[in-house]
Amino acid sequence: MRCCGIFCQEAPRPSCPPTGRPGFCGRSTRRGCGARPQGPRSRPRRRDPHAGPEARRVGRASRFPDSAAFANYAGAAPVEIASADKARHRLSRSGDRHLNSVLHTIAVVQIRMPSSPGHAYYQRKLAEGKTPKEAKRCLKRRLADHVWRVMLTDERRVKSLLAAAA
Repeated sequence: MRCCGIFCQEAPRPSCPPTGRPGFCGRSTRRGCGARPQGPRSRPRRRDPHAGPEARRVGRASRFPDSAAFANYAGAAPVEIASADKARHRLSRSGDRHLNSVLHTIAVVQIRMPSSPGHAYYQRKLAEGKTPKEAKRCLKRRLADHVWRVMLTDERRVKSLLAAAA
């Protein structure tokens, strides 16, 4: 019999919370079984409801001295790779991978939308002779700069509103 996503000898008890899947009772504390572990980390943290996913991950934008530092934190800053007499750039493998994934998704969506400024920038980079990968890397860096500026502007606006209210 299957119970809680693993093979076991017990049958699901009627008092177990239903999971909506036959043969799974949801009372196991093993990972991947659908049961939520109890403890101090299981409670949701309070978050700013108006902040986007990248703002919540990053914190204050003013802690970065410039957009290059933010791009490096996000993993969108290019890294030079030199071999013999040829120098290339690639995206950094360090940095916040989730934030880099968000930037990648934004870049792919903008590339696919012909009316977006990101698509025009991507086409300009392709016309300059860059490969599609290089053009996407440039777009991700530009998007990281834009996200940093927007976050900084929002932070300053909130600061001024709080100062005016006090």
